Amino acid sequence: MKRIYVLVLLFISSVLISNKLSAQLLVDNSLTAQQLAQLISGQGVQILNPQVHCAATGYGKYNATNSNLNITEGLLLTTGTINNAIGPNNVGNKTTYFGAQNTPSTYPLLNSYTGRTTWEYCEFEFDIVPQGDTIKFDFVFASEEYEEWVDSQYVIQ
Repeated sequence: MKRIYVLVLLFISSVLISNKLSAQLLVDNSLTAQQLAQLISGQGVQILNPQVHCAATGYGKYNATNSNLNITEGLLLTTGTINNAIGPNNVGNKTTYFGAQNTPSTYPLLNSYTGRTTWEYCEFEFDIVPQGDTIKFDFVFASEEYEEWVDSQYVIQ
């Protein structure tokens, strides 16, 4: 009876561990703008003059090999810190405020479009020179705040 109990516990533990591993996201916020450009450039594409305008920890590289993101690695841009992307997403109001001296505080183009002041944006800007006539980007848009703010007064319809 004791052996069956141990086997059942081992089985349950392995299921829980494998579920936890399948949700792993690894991030690295130590990359330069040029290194970020190399992440998204492919064969036949040249990226020039990369610039990143985000909070100090709002951008970097991610590896999602052991997750359900469907793109195993790439560039991560956030309005907060990329460490919040690791999860779990179990807080309804998770945020990072960097303060005026540590983050771009406003973005004029977005302000003119929305009529509101935009805070803590993240922008990756570059010139691209393709060898062909087609450029393709694979991307995933994700938002920790989406569920809390969709259909609210703060969403522009």
